[in-house]
Amino acid sequence: MRSLQDLMHGQSADMAFQRGGDVSRDDYLVMAAGKSGSLASTACVLGAILAQATPEAVGALGCFGRHLGVAFQCVDDMLGIWGDAALTGKPVGADLLARRRTLPVLAALEAGGKPARQVERLYGDGGLGPVWLQELMEAIENAGGRVGR
Repeated sequence: MRSLQDLMHGQSADMAFQRGGDVSRDDYLVMAAGKSGSLASTACVLGAILAQATPEAVGALGCFGRHLGVAFQCVDDMLGIWGDAALTGKPVGADLLARRRTLPVLAALEAGGKPARQVERLYGDGGLGPVWLQELMEAIENAGGRVGR
């Protein structure tokens, strides 16, 4: 039951992030732990229980699963901007078009300076076309929102 509640709270927070406002990386991580972390944690816990693991192992695997779910969410958000739609099955830029405050966007906004102001301006200007999307993707990358590259 707790997993379902965490999932619902995480999904609700993710949807609320689309409305803008102040969203921090910590807010994002709490959302990801609920939305994706609760699913992965539950899968790990159930597997451990079915394998008759010790209570300590069940707890450790639950914690591992939560962290795995957060990592999955972070990578999924990166792929939503710079992934290959043919490989991911997810249209590139859909999160940006929906104005979702994903981790790359939050990292870019928190970086400060001219690139971050450009991301903020583009996010708020109502643009939608492919030129706007490409400009926003480049601004996020220039502001430091693309990690691991």
